[in-house]
Amino acid sequence: MDFNISDFFSTDYFICGRIRVKRSFCHICAPTQELADTILKNAEEYREKITITWFKKPIPSNAKPCTIYAKIAKKPCGFGPINSPKAKYLSILMEGPEEQLQSSLLKHELTHAVLKMHFTEGTDQEIPSWAHEGIAIFANNSDDFGLKKRDTIMTWVKTDTWPDLKKDLIFSYAANSSDINAFYTSAHYFTRFLLSLNPDTDIFFAFAQATNQAKTKTDLDAAAKKYGVSFDVLEQQWHTWAANEYGVKNNPQKSTKSMPQKKSAAAPQDPKPMNPPITAQSNPTLDNTINAYIKKEGYNPKLYIIHFNQKTRQITLEPKSGIGASILLRLP
Repeated sequence: MDFNISDFFSTDYFICGRIRVKRSFCHICAPTQELADTILKNAEEYREKITITWFKKPIPSNAKPCTIYAKIAKKPCGFGPINSPKAKYLSILMEGPEEQLQSSLLKHELTHAVLKMHFTEGTDQEIPSWAHEGIAIFANNSDDFGLKKRDTIMTWVKTDTWPDLKKDLIFSYAANSSDINAFYTSAHYFTRFLLSLNPDTDIFFAFAQATNQAKTKTDLDAAAKKYGVSFDVLEQQWHTWAANEYGVKNNPQKSTKSMPQKKSAAAPQDPKPMNPPITAQSNPTLDNTINAYIKKEGYNPKLYIIHFNQKTRQITLEPKSGIGASILLRLP
């Protein structure tokens, strides 16, 4: 859907609501005062929550103001802010059903605004397009992302027709992608995968920044070292994670060449074993064996709540931070 920016500035029916809350400031333009007030209330709440979730601290006192232009339409569409060093404020343009203007679409575009508050475009610290979209979709975390994206990644799993992360994601840009659905799907699920490997957002951002500066495969390998592996191995681990999360559960007889046999998914009827987390008092020898195996698989046991099913020997890792999906392993 084409987004006609001129519509927002040529229309005279917007009613503006303004309010200053603590250290942040949002200026809302919407067709009705009621909608403007609701967007304003939710925007302040979302903006603070997004900032704390990803940066572990409140919105800085010198944060740029954010103006949000909202227009009611049948289909959702948004245009995130541009944060050049000379810009005095951020602007978000969005249109769609009224409910989405107040919630999912607002969260998505505000996430872009928060990210651009912290990572100014045109600097060495800028994060790439895939990380922006992956985080924005992750923060939204609603059905508005659509079953089409999940169907896409399940198709990749079952047919082993994965996009090339280097060519189609890392060295690409959403607006220039030849397959925008594949780009957004890859960005979303690759982001979820990286956060499942390590929920520390500082590591995620460091990796994203490194890929943004990368020009060669060697540069990407150096970036992937932040997760303790080469880029090729990281890509293979992503395939395995996706197979466990979205493919094998639905088609356990189907496997892909990128999926190691030593990892397997839980049965659909029992996705999360009810065993309590392992502790040093339960069986120190077994605990040490499990922790050693988790480290061997490239994960840090200290970052997860660990469940172990002695009957199936399945290990479930749940991020302590609450960010990221559970990880399923099986002790040999």
